[in-house]
Amino acid sequence: MNLNIINETLIEYKFSNNISLEISKEVLKIYHYLIENLDYQKLGLIKITPSFNAIAISFKSVSPLFTDPDYLRSEILLARKLPAEINNKIHSIEIIYNGLDLDDVCQSLLLSKQEFINLHQNKTYTIAMLGFKGNFPYLLGLDKNLILPRRASPRNLVKKGSVAIGSEQCGIYAEDSPGG
Repeated sequence: MNLNIINETLIEYKFSNNISLEISKEVLKIYHYLIENLDYQKLGLIKITPSFNAIAISFKSVSPLFTDPDYLRSEILLARKLPAEINNKIHSIEIIYNGLDLDDVCQSLLLSKQEFINLHQNKTYTIAMLGFKGNFPYLLGLDKNLILPRRASPRNLVKKGSVAIGSEQCGIYAEDSPGG
């Protein structure tokens, strides 16, 4: 676990340089522990934000956390020892496979359209974090045979509801926006 001081009101605890479901679950366990157990007002906290492999903590300009990072480190170490008690919900999402990039993606992966669909649908995905745009879920669990690089040049408009693959992740556009 590395402490990175981003600026005078933002610190980051990074737990790994890798992205994986196990690390994401660990980050979410720590995140839930911190938001439920830290006294925001007393510590001058503004927001705690989880990512794939880190937690960012923003606080008011005067905070005991900035002068005493050992307190927060001890809370994180305590949280890491606790069993994960995250109540997962499973949602089924209907996907229509007719996107602009589908033929190119299948050709690049040397898969038929049906093979692509089967590989994509036969997985359970986990939301690792929200980001990029409001409520854009970054999903872990993509089949290794579907890993693709990001587009060389982003599209000006990706329609709401579109499912994207970028590297080892999958995501769903919650609103019309540029992307790719």
